[in-house]
Amino acid sequence: MLHVLLFVLKILGIILLAVLGVILAGVLLALFVPVRYRADGSFYKVSRGEACISWLFRAFQATVSWEEKLVVTVKVLWLQPFQETLWEREPEMEDTGNEDPWAGMDDCFPPYGPEGEMSGAGGSQEEPVSGPGAGQEEDPAVLEPRREKLPEGGIPWLEEEAGIPVDQEPEMVHMAELLGAEEERPDRLPEQNGMGKAEKFLFCLERLKNTAARMRERLHSAKMKYRKLKRTFTDEENKKTFRLVRRQIVRLIRHLLPQTLKGTLRFGFEDPSYTGQVLAAVSPFYGVYARSFTLIPEFEEKILEGEVHIRGRIRAATVLWTAGRVFLNKNFRRLLRGRVRRKE
Repeated sequence: MLHVLLFVLKILGIILLAVLGVILAGVLLALFVPVRYRADGSFYKVSRGEACISWLFRAFQATVSWEEKLVVTVKVLWLQPFQETLWEREPEMEDTGNEDPWAGMDDCFPPYGPEGEMSGAGGSQEEPVSGPGAGQEEDPAVLEPRREKLPEGGIPWLEEEAGIPVDQEPEMVHMAELLGAEEERPDRLPEQNGMGKAEKFLFCLERLKNTAARMRERLHSAKMKYRKLKRTFTDEENKKTFRLVRRQIVRLIRHLLPQTLKGTLRFGFEDPSYTGQVLAAVSPFYGVYARSFTLIPEFEEKILEGEVHIRGRIRAATVLWTAGRVFLNKNFRRLLRGRVRRKE
């Protein structure tokens, strides 16, 4: 009995170790096998190209290609579970120059005679209107909008606003108060509230005092923020943290950028000044692309043609290691917690 139990435990241990080995192998593959990307494109008379992302020696691959149509394809090993056309170029119509653009449109409109009158079976003329109103001109008073006359007693709430005493119903008095009367507002100018020059001067002086107090508060707040930022950036520990973050960001950007960049690009705009501005914008990066990429500016014609070839890879272990070195820094975590607390 004990022998059987030990045999079962042995089998379970082997299965457990196999599962753990598969999981560990998958984690190592995900961390150290890079995701590779490439892109090839040409822009001459017809633009065509292909962009591809693959992993694990192209066992998993996603491709986007375009020429006459834009096609997305996903492959897993030798299977192709997904392929879809997202866009397709419409065929251009050939213009012979001899065809009538209005040909075939005769059936859409009724035929007309030389005098502009409809002719044929479908061109019946308008029949005269018969009846008691036939031949009579329309009364202009009927066409004008109806205008109601004001009541002889006038409009009560207008008279109330003008200061004319009027005997009204209680409901009308209430409506007149809502529509006509305006309460005095403290934010209005004194002359609108019926104050004199002295009151107006005091009111303006009070507003100036309030404005000056608000400006002092804002200046004090800005001064405190400046002092706090100055202490943060001048602290020695913070300087070390900032240098660490800068180095890791530069390292991550270098890792993400393409390893191979080859091609030729010939470009030009209608306005030669735009061509010069683009050339000035990319000139600081001349040391990066000069050996493998050629730029040909054209100042006399509008043109865009060339070809580009890009190759690169992204390794998850490098990205995680770079981020981990930053987040494992104690001072960086302290600064991050302080930033989060201030937002809350």
